[in-house]
Amino acid sequence: ARGVSYMKSELDLPDNLTLAEASAYCGRSDRMVNEARQRGEYYALVLEGNSRGFRYPRWQFDAAPGRLLTVLRKLDNMRLSCWAKHHFLVRPAPCLSGRIPKDLILDPHADLAAVCGAADEHFSGDQGAA
Repeated sequence: ARGVSYMKSELDLPDNLTLAEASAYCGRSDRMVNEARQRGEYYALVLEGNSRGFRYPRWQFDAAPGRLLTVLRKLDNMRLSCWAKHHFLVRPAPCLSGRIPKDLILDPHADLAAVCGAADEHFSGDQGAA
């Protein structure tokens, strides 16, 4: 129950955009944003079992596409849920000296190999992350 409550409150945060809001923010059509999500270029949050109501974390639209894609591909290869990806991306990572992965993705000078390595370390023993 606590997990579902967290997910619902996270979905309602103003920085988690509806498809229409995400489209307006990044200047792409709804269809283009949705197709980019399906290709793994963006990620969206959705409650388990739902096929509607996606929320797109705003920060990812400010990242250089190649930088975001590098990390999302790494996380997708781990077959993680959207929530496991999101939790990793937006919280301080002990294996990154407390830095937040999204901040490193947004920094064009930061080493993405460190973020990918942190993902490996974070999820290597996490059997229930997906």
